[in-house]
Amino acid sequence: MKILDDLISQLNPEAPVRDIRQGVFHTGVLTRNCGLAATLPRDALRQEP
Repeated sequence: MKILDDLISQLNPEAPVRDIRQGVFHTGVLTRNCGLAATLPRDALRQEP
């Protein structure tokens, strides 16, 4: 997918990871900026795939 390739090409693999926080459904990573990802629990998805 072109959009993923474009995003990955902008990453700096040399950037130090300053902090990682994990919750039950969230992960946050702090480098030069902050990134947040969420994994929804199965019950939160009320629609059919």
